[in-house]
Amino acid sequence: MRSSYVSLAAALALLGAPNPPQAHAADAFSTSVLRPSPVPPNGVISGTFPAGETRYYFALDAVPGDLMTQLSFAAREGAQKEVELEILDANARSRAQYWIHGEDASLQSTRGFPIDATGRQVLRLRVKGPENGIFCLEVGGKSFPTTGPAGCPAPPTDVAVAPAKTSREGSVEVAETRCEERLRVEADVFFDFDAATLRTGAEPALATITGRVQQSGNPVVVEGHTDTKGADDYNQRLSEDRDGAVEQYLLAHGTAADRVTTVGWGERKPVAPNEHSDGTDDPNGRQQNRRVEIVVNTCT
Repeated sequence: MRSSYVSLAAALALLGAPNPPQAHAADAFSTSVLRPSPVPPNGVISGTFPAGETRYYFALDAVPGDLMTQLSFAAREGAQKEVELEILDANARSRAQYWIHGEDASLQSTRGFPIDATGRQVLRLRVKGPENGIFCLEVGGKSFPTTGPAGCPAPPTDVAVAPAKTSREGSVEVAETRCEERLRVEADVFFDFDAATLRTGAEPALATITGRVQQSGNPVVVEGHTDTKGADDYNQRLSEDRDGAVEQYLLAHGTAADRVTTVGWGERKPVAPNEHSDGTDDPNGRQQNRRVEIVVNTCT
């Protein structure tokens, strides 16, 4: 299907990585703004679509920084699906929102929201779609540090997930879907080992990325990723330092600050196995997992 995408969960399944979380029963989530469900420590909220349209409420304790979110769904082709996220103010009125919708088998979109002060944030998730289909919200970023396995559930077995349209511009891999353009660069192109200072040799890749970002004029998310070598907390900090370095380059070369948000995922979102099936080290897989992804939103 021309506008479908390969979800991270599906890619991991194909590569033999550990299975991502399974979808929960949607009726376990709160439908009352007065008693919202807590956002799990790993930041993953997923469920099967209920009958009809439903609004769920979730709460998290946030700190100042970017609150990163990603919406996705997977269900049968041709069925109308809608997933909308709203961040509510103290009076339960929407202060920021975005959504994905359509009849595609699967879709995803990523957005970041600035959080200015420490305190509770309430999220409203509106979902509508066919039973047995799944919806997923991932929350994270500097405003809500997460722990535990990341990743949305794999699509239902009867959902055909077509690959994204991919191309290359030098060392930049470009994956295009209906609502996103992902610019993926191996971290070794940008940084020396165990470092977060941009290398001089990274300039061609950075110029390619800057050109695409400026051409779009839409929101941009810079994601940092590592392999599993080293301690979890160290990898988390390294991924944040690296995505921050790329963000500063974009800002210094004409990208408006209010268009860019960052999230360091550490080692939580691999795209390839870090080890072979026999437990031995897989250097090629680890190299793929050490990466920076610039996500350009193409749906306004």
